[in-house]
Amino acid sequence: MKTLYAKPHRMFAVDKNYSLKLISLRHETGLKYRECPETRLGWQSDRMATLIRAANACEQFHRVTRLQQIGNVLARRFSNKPWGAFYLSLSALDRKQYSQSLWMIELALKKAPNVGLLTYQRGRVLLAMGNLALANQAFRSAAQESPELVDAHLYLAELNERDQNYSHAIVQLKDVIAYEPRNSAAWANLGEIYVLQHETADATEAYQHAVNINPDNLQYQLRLAHLYEASKNEKAALNAYERVQELVENSRVPANQIDVNLDRKISELKKATEPATKTPHTPQGGST
Repeated sequence: MKTLYAKPHRMFAVDKNYSLKLISLRHETGLKYRECPETRLGWQSDRMATLIRAANACEQFHRVTRLQQIGNVLARRFSNKPWGAFYLSLSALDRKQYSQSLWMIELALKKAPNVGLLTYQRGRVLLAMGNLALANQAFRSAAQESPELVDAHLYLAELNERDQNYSHAIVQLKDVIAYEPRNSAAWANLGEIYVLQHETADATEAYQHAVNINPDNLQYQLRLAHLYEASKNEKAALNAYERVQELVENSRVPANQIDVNLDRKISELKKATEPATKTPHTPQGGST
């Protein structure tokens, strides 16, 4: 069976929010740059929760030196907790000091075994070191230990897609959606799996969710337009392509980034959706 499109999008290329190069701290929202301390002093006696939030801000804004300092304070003041070693693992990974990062996350796991976020960090380190087998095992364990850790599920979905284990990839993506129903990237990636399986109706439904959540995403809109066209829903395809054209004009996207001639496509669909003009009937044999 032929693929639906001449230029199918690569799975997980539609959104760059999910990258194993960055740690995801989904329990922390609204972090601000200033929450990572500007100076070395004045914060070291803060309570643990405040220090952890500060460390999360430092990681998010790539302030590795301050992150390491906070990790050292957490390790010294709360030696029975895993968080000092965890943040020291993060800072070492940011510096590409992989052996040090692995040693620190192993120490954190000794203090708190079977904690999904810690196991996930171990997977990230192993992945950076090129140990794919152990990294994949760590991500699977992280997803089992903390089902709400959506980044682990996203990694496993990508892994299963690569290995053409599409049913498993669908399960992982649906797990993400169960915890984050407004995760447009997860819906779009689910749509891509259905495209690979030539399940146009399911792919269309998934991309409808993605577009409803993120209506300004050009790639989602274009993909949905392709899907409507593939399913012969010309009216919906026309509306979708017109929305794509609007987004292109507003964002000034170069024409070579669009794999279709929008003006021609819209013109063709307008003709296809126009009511057929009836030809006047002339009675045979003249007038009576």
